[in-house]
Amino acid sequence: GGSGSADIHDGVTVEMETVRARYIINCAGMGADKIANLIGDFSFKIKPRIGDYLLLNRNQGHLTKCTLFPCPGPLGKGVLVQTTLWGNLILGPTARDAHLPEVMAETPEQIQAFILSKCRKLVPGFDAKEVIHAFSGARAKSSRNDWIIEPSEKHPRFIHAAGIDSPGLAGSPAIAVELVRLLRAAGLDLPPNPHFNPHRARIIRPKDSWKGLRAGPPGKVQNPSENVVCKCEKVTESE
Repeated sequence: GGSGSADIHDGVTVEMETVRARYIINCAGMGADKIANLIGDFSFKIKPRIGDYLLLNRNQGHLTKCTLFPCPGPLGKGVLVQTTLWGNLILGPTARDAHLPEVMAETPEQIQAFILSKCRKLVPGFDAKEVIHAFSGARAKSSRNDWIIEPSEKHPRFIHAAGIDSPGLAGSPAIAVELVRLLRAAGLDLPPNPHFNPHRARIIRPKDSWKGLRAGPPGKVQNPSENVVCKCEKVTESE
């Protein structure tokens, strides 16, 4: 356990432990190839593809009522224009392969200009001065250019759920069903849980005011339910 990624968040490892298991699902995202390597499986390599977004104020959200796609290209479905749950306009993502030096040399200004130029072809009238936030994430693209959902060739009870790039979120229920099937095929007894509730409670609740919420530098607000980590939409630490 630790305080975050050592590479990204300057995290500190506070404890190490050994875990033994009869079955393993390798769903380690960007580290899935490294986890596979631990059992001598070198059948794929993860090649991160970065996606950058721009978030605009709610006063721009009326410009579209649906998700607008361009024609897809060799890197994916393209740069989109869509509204968020809260009514903001969101632009993106890019598709920047992190293993290419010229991609990693791109400046924030170049990335933002690229997103704005692509999205203006879909919605010409948005106001770029209303951008309130920029953020990015990385998709776990694999050297196979496809999702890898299968037992490892090195051990039948080591099952990969790797290389799950877009649209992995939409596909996650079906991926889960397939993983259950693979676990059963590998010999795991999975009796149904009679107490399972398929209806998940909301994680984030839209808020109209700051009542009961606080924001400040790291460590100032101790209550996770009150500590706002996203001021734009008042998302708390506990959420």
